[in-house]
Amino acid sequence: SFFETYPRKKSLISFNKVSVPDPFESWDAETYEDYKLRFDWHTMLNSSSKFTAYTDKFYPDSETYRRYLHDVVEQHDLNV
Repeated sequence: SFFETYPRKKSLISFNKVSVPDPFESWDAETYEDYKLRFDWHTMLNSSSKFTAYTDKFYPDSETYRRYLHDVVEQHDLNV
């Protein structure tokens, strides 16, 4: 798999933004969830599992991301 070999340093260069600013008072819960996804560069949009639940590291390691992707494939029964 790609993430078994790359990145060579075993750390992703895209950050994992776990803390997101508080919502505006006029926002409902769905709007705030959409807003948080703007900061989440790793979560698959069609998945109910969020990558931020796997690690709180600012620069996550590739093994954690590989595990997350494997779980998404299992969850959706994808033929990859």
